[in-house]
Amino acid sequence: MSSTSCEPQQPAARTDSVSEVEHISSLSDNLNGLFLNSEYADVNLVVEGVTFPAHKIILAARSFYFRALLFGGMKESTQSEIELKDAPTLAFKTLLKYVYSGRMSLAELKEDVVLDILG
Repeated sequence: MSSTSCEPQQPAARTDSVSEVEHISSLSDNLNGLFLNSEYADVNLVVEGVTFPAHKIILAARSFYFRALLFGGMKESTQSEIELKDAPTLAFKTLLKYVYSGRMSLAELKEDVVLDILG
């Protein structure tokens, strides 16, 4: 059988049962690798003039807001570029990174950025 991109890139982590395979860590790394990556991106999000390439299916899977915006029948569902108003660039980029990685270190952010993220 030929090698495909669906095959694990790292050895599978063993679980208690020998019949189980777990690739949660590599799945997370693979999704994180798509952050700000225009490869396979199907939407550009524009915040304060800055363009962020993104992937609708990832956004929708991770956020009710994006699911409604991109697949809820709104006009944005047919657009390849969407301007998001009232979102500060740094806070949005940090939140988008969280969507792709599942990780965010609030301790490393300035207080005003944390408030913008929560706001």
